[in-house]
Amino acid sequence: MLTLADVPPALLLLFEAVDAAAVVIVWRSPHWTAGQKWSGLALALVLPGILRLVRNLGIPEDMTDRGVWRGVLIVATLALNVGGCVHLRRTRRR
Repeated sequence: MLTLADVPPALLLLFEAVDAAAVVIVWRSPHWTAGQKWSGLALALVLPGILRLVRNLGIPEDMTDRGVWRGVLIVATLALNVGGCVHLRRTRRR
């Protein structure tokens, strides 16, 4: 299983740059109200980021079913990312 220590720092920096670009694009867009922007970004970026931290730092190595918990967190992260994007897509003004 790939952990945070195995990821090159340049790749982590790239992920952070993409997240920052997403925030700028959403906040500069006139298609959503401030509340819709907050909820969409929380679903698409903030909560998945917290789950990634839990997945990489919060699961003890001595757990017997560690792989199951990592799988659950990966699926939850993907679901939140997709949910945030779908929320922003559905609530945008044309």
